[in-house]
Amino acid sequence: MCVCVVSMVNVFGESTEYKRHKYDDEGPIKKRCRDGENSGYYAQYFQHLKTTWDIDFEPSFWIDGYDVQKKPFKVLNKYDNEYDAVPSLENKRESPTMGLDPFSQRKTLAFDGNQFLTCPMDWSTNDGYIDNLQVFIVFKYKNLPKTKEFRGGLFGNDNGGYKRFVAIQNGNLAISGTTDGVYLIKKMPRHNDPVHSKNFCVLSVHWNNTALSNFGENKSSVWCNGKQIGLFTAQKRPPGYTSFALGAINPTGLDCMEGEIGRLLVCGSREHPIADKDIEVVHKYLLWEWNIQVKGITPKRDEGGSTSGGGDSGSGML
Repeated sequence: MCVCVVSMVNVFGESTEYKRHKYDDEGPIKKRCRDGENSGYYAQYFQHLKTTWDIDFEPSFWIDGYDVQKKPFKVLNKYDNEYDAVPSLENKRESPTMGLDPFSQRKTLAFDGNQFLTCPMDWSTNDGYIDNLQVFIVFKYKNLPKTKEFRGGLFGNDNGGYKRFVAIQNGNLAISGTTDGVYLIKKMPRHNDPVHSKNFCVLSVHWNNTALSNFGENKSSVWCNGKQIGLFTAQKRPPGYTSFALGAINPTGLDCMEGEIGRLLVCGSREHPIADKDIEVVHKYLLWEWNIQVKGITPKRDEGGSTSGGGDSGSGML
């Protein structure tokens, strides 16, 4: 596999040079990794994944407005501007502000517990047999809500009846859109706990209800920082809102989060949902991109793996 790709093209057709990180050839990353397992390897490995992302939000607040357009405020999707995320017009709440992750030096969207964005991607599949959804998110909570009610919504399209969303309930991670209504994850390893971590985490949820393979009972999963932390059975075709919220559990702004979101990747209605080995590769790339240190997780070459999907080279290291 060639690993010398050093340039990419953004949505405007402009070439963007890949800048080598100062740790690529020296320091900790060289000591830990074999040949080819530096940031350049993972950047192109992730870029050429077979996953086609419907949504890729990377709110870097670039000067040219490629990722965040400030007037009027919107977060631009890299692949299809039909899926740009905007503040709710009905509530007229302020837009999230710019945050900064001190470890990776990457910019983020900071939500204060009242702000949220909406995106017009319909997660409902009422008339088709393909029904699955794959979501990866890099985030951290600032303040944890202490209540038995759902709070701290990361994203969702819930319109009542526990459609797909991720939030917190009584200090536990709550995954909705399951055959039990809500799946609560109460015990998580310290290094794979997205609720109580003070640092950014990589979380992904995979609702695999109907496809050509890899679906059915206990075929849906939750991952954090490269490790599977739960299995559940997805609800059959939950008809939620026809758009979803970022920073809340639905596009009306219910149960907003207080914290920061750095990256969101979404793809749905795949004939074959993402395999575990490819989920792990995406996690490893995002861990590297955001300089998230996780015990027992280090970049390593997967000779037989094939992963793809949009992704820019980051500035952190594992």
